[in-house]
Amino acid sequence: MMVSCRLLQAQEDTIGNIPFKQDDVYSYGFLGRIILVTLICLALAVAVVWILRRVLFRNLVGPDGSRESIQLMSHRRITPKMSVFVLEIEQHRVAVVQVGDALIHIPLERSSD
Repeated sequence: MMVSCRLLQAQEDTIGNIPFKQDDVYSYGFLGRIILVTLICLALAVAVVWILRRVLFRNLVGPDGSRESIQLMSHRRITPKMSVFVLEIEQHRVAVVQVGDALIHIPLERSSD
């Protein structure tokens, strides 16, 4: 029993005397690196969003140079589940009727009366 107590005491003394380096995790250098990495990530995110907006909006330019090649000319709600839209797509007028989840195309042709 006495031998085991001395053995435990010797182990505790040995463990307590082992030198090791303790990092000060709250040093200014560590906080500076965290702030720097955060700023770099934010700058990359802003750059990606800016590039995507430039690429995506460039594809939305119409053939005549206008920003929108599809324009909503008129919208009327007939019933709560039925609406009529008149669209102009590249100088062509199209009527679209929405009934629930379905869309119905109605050609807009002038009659020769």
